[in-house]
Amino acid sequence: MHSKQPNVGREGLEVPAEFRAGRSLCPKCFEMVALGHVCDEADCPLAEEPETGPESKVYPELAKANVLRMRGEYKLARDTCLSLLKRYPGNVDAHTLLGDIEAEEGDLVHAAQWYEMALDLRPESEADARKLEAIRQRIQDREARQTAQQLGLPTTKPRAMLFAAVAIVVVLASVSTAFLLGNRMRESNPTKREVITTPIQAGTPEENVASISAPENKTEITPPAPTPTPIPESATLPTTEDASLLARLRTEAIEGARLTAAEQDPRDKSIEITARADQVGDLRELAALLGVSILDRASESRKVTIRLTDQGALVLVADVPREAVDGAREAIGDLGAGRYNKEALIGVLTDVWPTQ
Repeated sequence: MHSKQPNVGREGLEVPAEFRAGRSLCPKCFEMVALGHVCDEADCPLAEEPETGPESKVYPELAKANVLRMRGEYKLARDTCLSLLKRYPGNVDAHTLLGDIEAEEGDLVHAAQWYEMALDLRPESEADARKLEAIRQRIQDREARQTAQQLGLPTTKPRAMLFAAVAIVVVLASVSTAFLLGNRMRESNPTKREVITTPIQAGTPEENVASISAPENKTEITPPAPTPTPIPESATLPTTEDASLLARLRTEAIEGARLTAAEQDPRDKSIEITARADQVGDLRELAALLGVSILDRASESRKVTIRLTDQGALVLVADVPREAVDGAREAIGDLGAGRYNKEALIGVLTDVWPTQ
């Protein structure tokens, strides 16, 4: 184990000058260690020689932010990391620490986004890859639990499997019974009885036979078969491809947790999404944020159509074409860190309804 740095109070994380002499702060274990230190933590960038230059100033502040995180002071820890990223936007460890903060606070979507940005800056980081995979698994588990609760299904696996098996058997039995009853009702056609219209008069058998009139031939009118009610288009179940696309965009796109539907046209790869706009002040900013974020992750798509709803009512429809995004992408800025030009972002929207 490495030698531990002196205890630091809540007032700050300053290290005495005599303790810093000949030592450096490890960015992974956040300890003051001797020069030439080799950290046991995976992906530690500390080399045989201490870092020089602006980046070496980051790690004391990262250590302070990490201590704040461990104390549960998440807002102060987050503000410290964001302040660092304004000065050093390429620092990977600040992105990773922000992901840890969001994960501990339960904001799994934003945690995944921070880990993704860390991997973009350092793709070989196995630690960040494991954290991202764990967060994505937690998101899938949470969505599965929410779906089970909405459908009234048990969430424990043995009971859920038993309940699903019983439900399938009941549904199959009901369908089979309805099918057999329908066939029997169609096949059953009672024979029409002959009607004697002339009363039988007393007399000889020959006269009685002659007095019986022949049955009247009447054409039986068969009622028209009922026309089956067409299934509304909105009730059509999504295809496997669209369901997979929706699950991926919910996890990867910024504000993806708001998505309720996603479809991709196989001809031109254009995407149409529906998202909840509940409690959003600027609908156009949300629509542009979704469109640009999706096009950043779907390189083959030429356009994204966004439909925003509020409590089930359609409130905005707009297109985000690839050409508009490519022309304004540099002016828009970094969506993930929240540092973007709002005016340039909204400028990519076309064919907006309702018009202003």
